Amino acid sequence: KKLTNINNIEDWNKLLSIAQNDDNIIQYEVGCLYDNGLTVNDQIIVKEDKKEAFNWFLLSHESGNMDATIRTADFLSEGKYCEKDIELAIKLYEQGIEKGIGNASSNLATIYRDKKDFKKAFELYQSAQKMDDSNSIEVALCYHFGIGTEQNKLIAFDIFLKIVNDISEFSNTEFEIEEANYYLGLYYLEGDII
Repeated sequence: KKLTNINNIEDWNKLLSIAQNDDNIIQYEVGCLYDNGLTVNDQIIVKEDKKEAFNWFLLSHESGNMDATIRTADFLSEGKYCEKDIELAIKLYEQGIEKGIGNASSNLATIYRDKKDFKKAFELYQSAQKMDDSNSIEVALCYHFGIGTEQNKLIAFDIFLKIVNDISEFSNTEFEIEEANYYLGLYYLEGDII
């Protein structure tokens, strides 16, 4: 979500000036702009620069911005554009979870999934689902395959169905909806639970 309106280089320079004065919300926004780049009317205002994005997220995190804390953890967990530090990423995600940020729980679940601790990953995916009051494709897939929990295709079916029917502002991504549709189609095709 963009906080300021950047239409030209002058706007960008003003934003940078504000960010350098320890405004952690603007620092986070600068990080987002570097993370994604910004083009206005075919003119590149901010060139995508992931290293610079990480530096701004880290600065904003150090000033107390929780969104920046999560993005810093994302970079640290992958070790791209910075030195990989899984233990610090875990700590930062845990701070986000304490603040009720579902994305932190979901991203931490991915770390545990990669560590093959499927039970812990499933618990964190469920926690994220509750925090965001969302329908998590990851939780549905865990139930479908029995990963980190007992296999239960009826619960998976219900979650997949909720995913494809969710038209709220915070609905799932197009990929997740397509994935859910695929599994629903599979259930109808196989006919074991439907």
